Parts: sequence; C-alpha cells; structure tokens
Amino acid sequence: APMIPTDRSGKVNGQCDHEPDIPFALNAALHVYLIVHYAGRRDGASMDIGFYYMANAAGRLFGTVLSGWLFQSSGLGVCLLVSACLIGITAMISLALPREN
Repeated sequence: APMIPTDRSGKVNGQCDHEPDIPFALNAALHVYLIVHYAGRRDGASMDIGFYYMANAAGRLFGTVLSGWLFQSSGLGVCLLVSACLIGITAMISLALPREN
C-alpha cells in the first residue's frame, strides 16, 4: 500500500482543522443579516442586496491583488501597514452609518 505523507501531528499533508470555519461562518452570517436589515428600510431591497454582493466581490478582488502586489514589491510590513490603514478607514465609515433609535 502506498504511504500517505503526514506531518508531525499525524495529519495528512494539506489537511487542516475546521475550527477557523466557525468564526468565518458567524462573521458572514452577521454581514448578511446587517445588509438585509439595512436593505429592508426602503423599496428596491433586492437591488441593494445585489449591489452589496457585487461590491463584496470587487472588494475581495481588489484586496487580493493589492495585498499580493504590496507583499511582493514591499514586503510583509508594508502589506500589514496598508491593511491596518484600510481597516481604520472601514471602521470610520462603519461608525458613520445610521443607527436605529
């Protein structure tokens, strides 16, 4: 029988734990809830949700390309610094969103 390569922990190489999936799933569920909640305030909710998913996909593409380019051109430190700046901008925009009474 062929040997299956494993790492020191005994896992098959490439196999990973699924514990990180739980916070990711909760975070995704929260985002969808918030988008649907905000979209439900007026007519055209389906257009708002469609725009959200389009913007989400564009943001993921932009983030992937930007982080890859920054990492290769300037290294990990610059990549993390720009990431922290973008997180700060996102936090400020999020704080400016209207609140429920």
